[in-house]
Amino acid sequence: MTSAHEGLTIADYLSRKPERLLLEGLRQWNGGYETGCMSCWETASDSLTAELGFAAAAEPLFLIAQMVRHLRQQGGRQPQFYPANCRRMCRDECCLMAMVAAAQDKERFCFDMAAGALSQDEPGDTLYDLAVSLADAMTRSGLHLLAVPPTVLALIAGQKLNVS
Repeated sequence: MTSAHEGLTIADYLSRKPERLLLEGLRQWNGGYETGCMSCWETASDSLTAELGFAAAAEPLFLIAQMVRHLRQQGGRQPQFYPANCRRMCRDECCLMAMVAAAQDKERFCFDMAAGALSQDEPGDTLYDLAVSLADAMTRSGLHLLAVPPTVLALIAGQKLNVS
C-alpha cells in the first residue's frame, strides 16, 4: 500500500488549490500586519474571491484574518512567514498548514503537535476553535487539505513522537 503523499514534492503540494490558497491567504494577511500596507489584505481577498467566488471566499478569508490576528496577539512570539510568492515553506508555515489540516480531519493529537510548535504558550481552545472553524469553512468551499502524518509533523516541529 502506498501513501497518498508518496512522491509528492513541495511544488506539487503548493500547486494544490487548497494548500496554495490557504498559504497565500496566511502570508498576505500577515504581510499586511508586517508592512501596514492594506494592499496585502486586498491581494488575499482578490485571490480567494477569484478562485472561489465572493460567497465561498468570504468565510475562509475572515477566518484566515482571525487566525493570523490571534497568533500575532496570543502566541508568545510572532509567527514567521516567507514572502508571498516564495515556493518554499518555513517551519511555522508548515505547522500552520498541518494544524488546519488536522482540524479539518478532527485529529486533535496532530493539531496539538503543530500548535505547540507555534507557540511558547499552551495553544488553548480558542486557537483550536479558530482552526476548526477555518477548516470547516474550507471544506464547505470545496477545499480539503492533505493531512500531515504525525511522524512528519514531529520532524517539522522538532518534537519526539510519543506513541503509547
